Amino acid sequence: DSHYDYADVDSFLIDEEPDVENTSGIITEMNEWTKISGCFRAKGGEYKIIIGNFRKDSQTDTAQLPGAFGEETYKSGMSYFLFDDILVKEIPEAYILPADTVVCRDSFYVLSAYPENARSYTWNTSAATQSITTNKYGNFTVTIVTNEGCVQEASVTVHTKFCGPVCPPLYMPNAFSPNNDGLNDYFAPANAIDMREVDFSIYNRYGQRVYSGHSLKSSWDGRYGDKLCDAGTYFYYSRYTDCHGVDFTLKGDVALIR
Repeated sequence: DSHYDYADVDSFLIDEEPDVENTSGIITEMNEWTKISGCFRAKGGEYKIIIGNFRKDSQTDTAQLPGAFGEETYKSGMSYFLFDDILVKEIPEAYILPADTVVCRDSFYVLSAYPENARSYTWNTSAATQSITTNKYGNFTVTIVTNEGCVQEASVTVHTKFCGPVCPPLYMPNAFSPNNDGLNDYFAPANAIDMREVDFSIYNRYGQRVYSGHSLKSSWDGRYGDKLCDAGTYFYYSRYTDCHGVDFTLKGDVALIR
């Protein structure tokens, strides 16, 4: 409202530190009221919101409205703000549906980002739509710019499993290198997710069992207890139940490389 009676306004200093800050830049007003909007992400637990300028006058290029506080002309470097109506709007958190999930291998499925009707969606697949259709698996991330200008991010992880009419056999790698470089650090069935149950044991060349696993997520890190095993050839024996409930055994050897 440009007809506000500025002469009735007193100036005072609020001794507060902002919990959150709008870093979009300095807003300069010369004639009319300006709609100030921005995105603020609360840390949680705040009981108030403080709006204003927390810079020194010498650091602020804001003009004073004529007539405010008895002034009749513009003066630069005066950081006065006059507030009328204030609307605080909560922006929903971003998320993707379905959440972390398992899908049939090579099948197509849809991932949808929320909230809906945002200004833009940018996926790590280079897609720019709210929903994407893919037959890939792995990590999917979307960056969302809301209509209020807020930037949000969400991600999900998609795994695959075999869903065909014929169950694949259990596959065991023939080598691994547990040196903590993030590549082949563990020995485990490569397609355990296709099975109902997997149980396997590892033996050294003396016939001593150095590891046993009893779940689909079991893996050997190349240790016997808390000691590193020597490089060399080890032997595995596995019992597993395939996707149709048929029991099998599998044995072979694996090279531990250091």
